[in-house]
Amino acid sequence: MEWLVVVVVSAVLLYWIQNNNSGSKPWQFTNNESSNDIRYVKQGYLTTRNEQKLFQALRKVLVDNTMIHCQTSLIALTKPTDPKQALRAYSKRVDFVITDSKTKILAVIELDDSSHENQTRYRRDQYVNESLKDIHPLLRVKTQRFYEPIAIAKDLEGLGVKTKLSDLVASAEGAVVSK
Repeated sequence: MEWLVVVVVSAVLLYWIQNNNSGSKPWQFTNNESSNDIRYVKQGYLTTRNEQKLFQALRKVLVDNTMIHCQTSLIALTKPTDPKQALRAYSKRVDFVITDSKTKILAVIELDDSSHENQTRYRRDQYVNESLKDIHPLLRVKTQRFYEPIAIAKDLEGLGVKTKLSDLVASAEGAVVSK
């Protein structure tokens, strides 16, 4: 409840500062400002190429009644008990969240590329790990050129997520026998 008060007070204060400094409403443009001054570049995909490869592997591995959500905010997965942590949680995203068809969270997946060796990124990863600890199962996957579906299925099964592991193994064994 305290964090809600902090958020409301912050919003009112921000509104007051904007109105008193510019003399206009925050949603109105002044004479020297226009909507054309704001520049954006279109993002074609929610994920990077590496994340797209893992996404496709996850689609092969997961059973039909599961869903894969990309680039989900940490605040959607956890609610900090300390109001000071709320803003920090709002600014963090995880790569994938696996849910059932009713969006019950089953697992969180983070793809760790070489940037995760950076000290700043390491601290961010530690924060995410601590935030999810004892709340949601977290699977960290190292970036690879090819994601082996059977290995991913085994990792997810270890977290309690239902996969097509037996079908994948049978298919792989069938491919070996037919050679």
